[in-house]
This record gives sequence, C-alpha cells and structure tokens, in this order.
Amino acid sequence: MPTDLDVLADLDAHAQAASVATGQCSPEELILAALARVERWNPRVNAISERDFERALARARGIDRKLPFAGVPIVLKDSTEYPGLGWRGGSRAFAQRRGQRRPELVKRLEDAGLIVIGKSNMPEGGLLPSTEGLLLGAARNPWNPAFSSGGSSGGAAIAVSCGMAPLAQASDGGGSIRIPASCCGVFGLKLSRGRQAPIRDSHWLEDLLVADLPLTRSVRDAAAMVAIIEDDCAPLGRIKGPSLKRLVIGLNLRNLRGAEPDDPVRTAVERMAALCRDLGHEVRESTWPFQGAPVLDHFVIIWSRIAHEFAAAAAASAGELEPWTLQLAEHYRRSDPAALALALDALGRLQTSYRRTFDSVDVVLSPVVRTATPLLGAHAPTRQFDELLRAVFDYVSYTPLHNLVGAPAMSIPAGFDPRGLPTGVMFAAKYGGEATLLELAYEIEAAQPWPTAQPSLPISRSMDVL
Repeated sequence: MPTDLDVLADLDAHAQAASVATGQCSPEELILAALARVERWNPRVNAISERDFERALARARGIDRKLPFAGVPIVLKDSTEYPGLGWRGGSRAFAQRRGQRRPELVKRLEDAGLIVIGKSNMPEGGLLPSTEGLLLGAARNPWNPAFSSGGSSGGAAIAVSCGMAPLAQASDGGGSIRIPASCCGVFGLKLSRGRQAPIRDSHWLEDLLVADLPLTRSVRDAAAMVAIIEDDCAPLGRIKGPSLKRLVIGLNLRNLRGAEPDDPVRTAVERMAALCRDLGHEVRESTWPFQGAPVLDHFVIIWSRIAHEFAAAAAASAGELEPWTLQLAEHYRRSDPAALALALDALGRLQTSYRRTFDSVDVVLSPVVRTATPLLGAHAPTRQFDELLRAVFDYVSYTPLHNLVGAPAMSIPAGFDPRGLPTGVMFAAKYGGEATLLELAYEIEAAQPWPTAQPSLPISRSMDVL
C-alpha cells in the first residue's frame, strides 16, 4: 500500500489503520495527510472550524501502534466539548467558550487510537438543516460549492467526503447525520436511543432526540464505531458483513405531511428499491400506521423548545444570537402552553404504532429529505422567519420521526442527481435494529459502490446519474 500522503487521505479508517499496523506508514503521516487535505480543500468548502494539528502530531508520535485505529484522524463537531478547543455550538453567543472535559464517547474513540485533529463547522445550536451560520460562515458542498452541505453536521460530512479525515463525529436530533450524509455522498447512521456512551451533559430533550456517531466513507468504519461507542445495554458488537437473510422492505415515498418527493429524490429511492429487488429482497408498498402531520407538528414544538432553551442559556449574549434562533424561541413562547406536554404525551402512542410497522416488514425505505439539495441561502438563518419555517419543515419531513421514537435509521449514498450532486436514501428499522441496517448497508455497498475519493477526482462509473 503506497504511503503517498494523498493516497493515504483517500483511504477509509480501516485501511489507514492497516497501513500503520503493517509499517507502511507512521501515525504522523496519517495526520500530515489529513493536514494536507485540509489545506487544499478547506479554503473552498469551510468544513473545519478549528485545527488542532500540533497536539495531534504530538499524540501521533507517542501513540501505541497496537491500538486498532492507531493514528487515524477524526474531527469533532463544534458542539462537542473537548479540552482546549472552542466549544461554541456554531454560535456567536458562545464564541469565547473553550472546552475543559473529554466526554465518555470521545474518550472511547481516543482509547481506540483515533486522534482529534480539530472541529467541524455547524449552524447555530444545530437548529437548521444547512450549515451557513453567522459565526463560522457557510460550509459549502464539495461537489458544487454553490449548494448546501446539509446540517447540522455539514462540516463533518464535507470533511469525510473530501478526505480531510476518514471519520467525523456527528450528531442527529432531527436528521443532522442523515441529511448532510445525503448531501455530501457519505454514509450516516443514526443510532437507537440509549445505544451510545454519553457525550454531553444530561439534558431531557437532547437525551430524548439526539444520537451521535461518526460519519464515514465505508460501512465497515461505521460498524466499528458503533462497537466502540455503544453502551452496555444490549450491545451489538462488531457487525462484519452482510446477512444471508432476505428482507421484506417497505417502500414509503410520502413524508409526514403526506407529500411526495420531487423527481430526483423519487428516482433515487425507486432505483434503490430496484437494486434491493435484484439482490433478492422483497420490496412492497408501505405506509405508517398513524397520521403523520400531527407527528411533525409535535416535532416542531419540541424543536422550538430546544431553541428556547438555547436562547435562555445565551441570555447574557442574546444580542449575538441569529434571527432564526431568536424567532424559533419566540415561536415556542407564543405557542399554546399545553402544546409541549401534548407532544411529549403523544410519543408513547407513536412508539407503539411505529413498532407495529415492523410486524410486516424488516426495514422501511424512504427519502432522506423531500427535495434535492438546495442552493445556499434557501435555509439561511437570516431568511424571513415564516418562510424559513415552512421551507425547513417541508425539506426535513422524513427524518424527525426516528428521533421521536428513538429508532435507528441510515442514509446511504444512492447516486447523483442531474446537477452532479450526491443523493442519499434512508432505511429505517425498529428500535435496536442497527444490525439489520448495517448488514443491508454492507450488501448495497458491495453491489453499488459509492465514490471513496475526493470529489475533484472522477466519479466511480458504478454510481449512476439519476
């Protein structure tokens, strides 16, 4: 395996680790490869919000090369606390805040040999599905910088897509892993509630909605990260490949408001359904056994409560908060006082109904988002509030369901739209069903490989243009 820095940067985490284990490169070379890729790409795409390469190189020099991922670089999201680095949550209100502690989830990643090289760009508070905040600036899609990279883990998805690191920690409270994975052409898995080790201080809404896992370029890397960070409750262990079991896959094109996706999204999902049939799986039409519109309304109330609490935490610097954050918080304050209680009360019934779906199917295939990747500005925090509210929850109208019920779901690359932008599709499973998703992902990855090189290189011919 060559040790050229550019070649190293194009490898997934397993292959990078193997290069160190076999002596074909050093841990320091992996960090230098990441640095070279950041220097090449970041001026164009603005994915990395803060660098930590001096400390990363020092750690690489002293790392135990017997660790499974010795020297492999990883990027943390700007919302994740880490000693000595900014901990801003993408917000001007917290621009001076620095991390002091190392969360348990990050500790487990580092104990496996991974080396933090910096932080990734995100929108303020993680509250938008596009990464174009006023503190850190727009994170641009590496396949076409005029377009969104998704959010809120947009910088993380760009970093992985461009080979700045093979792994980038991401978080998902309503689609924030799956949406940028779809926009940037990488693999993103949202875990079941309670699956992961802790990463943030206990907070009732974040514990309810948010799951964390690194975005990856390969399924095997994601499976390894699950094994590293999963909590002690019913552990999966390492899922190492596809299953021989043939699945019943429910195909559901409609979003929670009953709307159909636009044509490029529909095409991606239908082509994935055809591939699954070719692989021997049964694909049948499916619908959720509940009314979806109230579910999305409940999510909007819960989401606006998160904005309200974010604004309260920034009270001393409230003038620095972005218009979207302030107005979403105000939307919560103007809502029916009983709305939040009603939303939370509905979750138990929703979980029961969601489980019933999987009495007849093994997984559900759907879009990740309703429309193709938008231009930057479509979801900018400065846009007029009522228009932005409608636009955001039209676009983000498939993914919040899995956060509300605590179920796993993944975005898997599914080709390119007519503009040359990646498009992902989503598979969802019942609570605790990550093994089924990963086994299916391994099979799809083998049958239809997605690009694993930086976007400036030629697209793999095995990936069709939609």
